[in-house]
Amino acid sequence: TFTIDNVVSVSKESMNEFTVYPNPATNVLNIDGEHLISSTIYDLNGRAVVNTDLQQTQSIDISNLESGVYTVNIRSEKGEYVEKLIIQ
Repeated sequence: TFTIDNVVSVSKESMNEFTVYPNPATNVLNIDGEHLISSTIYDLNGRAVVNTDLQQTQSIDISNLESGVYTVNIRSEKGEYVEKLIIQ
């Protein structure tokens, strides 16, 4: 059991601007969208395990992460978006 204390508000409009795939993932996570700034992948303990500048690349190497459930926090010029990520 875990608790996430951060509350993020995203309009329906903004939610359609991002695609995170594949999910579940194994070695690489891709994030497609417009006006992307950065992303942070958190483990279930709330620790940031991968930080990526999405202005430079939209493919994230996750091969060093253990299998499990994570959250991906994506920042863009229009706000923040959080999605659950499963790594196999």
